[in-house]
Amino acid sequence: VLRPAEVLLDEQVEFVGQRIEIKDDDYGTIHQAAPAIRFRQAGAVTVTPAPKVGKNNSELDSLLARPKKTAPLPTTGKKVTHPLDGIRILDFSSFFACGYAGRMMSDLGADVIKIETPAGDQMRPLPDPFEGCQRGKRGIVVNLKTPEGLEIIKKLVATADVVMHNMRPGKAEKLGIGYDALSAIKPDLIYAYLPGYGSTGPKSKLKSFAPLVSGFCGLLYEGAGKGNAPIPSVYGNEDYNNGFLGTVGVLMALENRAKTGKGDYLECPQVHSSLFTSSEHFLDSNRETVYGLRMDKDQMSFNALDRLYQTKDGWICISCCSNDRFAALCQAISQPELVNDPCFDTPRNRSANSEALAEILQPFFAGLSKAEAFSRLDNAGAAIEIAADNHWLPSFIKDEKWAEDTNRIFDQPTSIHGHIREIGLFTRLSKTPGARKGTAPKLGEHTCEVLRELGYSEEQITDFISGRQVMAAE
Repeated sequence: VLRPAEVLLDEQVEFVGQRIEIKDDDYGTIHQAAPAIRFRQAGAVTVTPAPKVGKNNSELDSLLARPKKTAPLPTTGKKVTHPLDGIRILDFSSFFACGYAGRMMSDLGADVIKIETPAGDQMRPLPDPFEGCQRGKRGIVVNLKTPEGLEIIKKLVATADVVMHNMRPGKAEKLGIGYDALSAIKPDLIYAYLPGYGSTGPKSKLKSFAPLVSGFCGLLYEGAGKGNAPIPSVYGNEDYNNGFLGTVGVLMALENRAKTGKGDYLECPQVHSSLFTSSEHFLDSNRETVYGLRMDKDQMSFNALDRLYQTKDGWICISCCSNDRFAALCQAISQPELVNDPCFDTPRNRSANSEALAEILQPFFAGLSKAEAFSRLDNAGAAIEIAADNHWLPSFIKDEKWAEDTNRIFDQPTSIHGHIREIGLFTRLSKTPGARKGTAPKLGEHTCEVLRELGYSEEQITDFISGRQVMAAE
């Protein structure tokens, strides 16, 4: 379990070149995480230091003079109803992260076909996460260890745009579905690999279940607060964020293919996405951690002016870091002279003296009710909110009819886990909205349907099932 940014010095991170050095005016040479997504054909961007304010003002005229870019029209002749209409994705994932990337693209209208072994995805017995990362997909079961099963997959690849998986390094190649084998079938194929630690390197064969990678990348210390022992987990880091970046990587590769006609191999390990998640932290020239934001020991804030405070009957949260909001706060607590105090007269000085500010504010709020605190700060123009006593999500899912009507909530009466309600679409485009396509598939639910689309006869499908080259749901 490492502290934030310490992982940049690990042998695996060094091996894959994920630590990069950048010149910085304040810290000399700093060490940061490289871009999380690696493309084999498109190559890497040139990483430069963060610009000073106004550095490129002189370029404004030339930027404005550039011709306006126009998106190419679809060549299929069909109306595009959803953002990823016409895109087919073969999803060989197991567990959550890679499958979640596929689900996000299914929500955008892609035809995502989940390909499982006869034993099924090991996460099937866990209804909440399985539905959360597999809904809206079609599901088939193919035994890749048989010649017939591999031939079926090859025919399916010829119809696909994207292949995704998160198998241990070397397993896909052993099964005959590595990038080289499949791109020979479909030269413009996009092949997305989302492993734990990477396809190569001294830690590449290690397992990467949560919270292992969170501990490795410093998030367990970050979530604990200054001076505290690391906490057991940081919610969703390895899985959700790796799925998000996997989706982004595929969309970038699809955009590049639309421009160049070329497919690509992309890789985004969970270690890379976890470094991306914590990229506000870096190492200075002495390779010591520089914290971007650091939660205090009480886990109430990053700063006394962006913090939870206890009142007589509950909690309030303030956000008063800017000069105008700090001035409003000082008026609200009847200490306007603090604005000109040299300890607090600039944002930098207020951050440096955050503990002193907390010592002023804590007893003030402790003497008020949450309603009194809200009234005083709100009337003065200082940003404040009363913290909710209950978690909002259960009632939002259960009771908000408007959320269901706008597809923010899906009511699914006939899922494989019974009647469920779940979070719906959260990517919302006006002309090409997301797609609601049903729940997670049964094991082998669409095997026969997909085989028919590939041109197999009913007799051949029956023979495949009896020979256990494929499996179909009852």
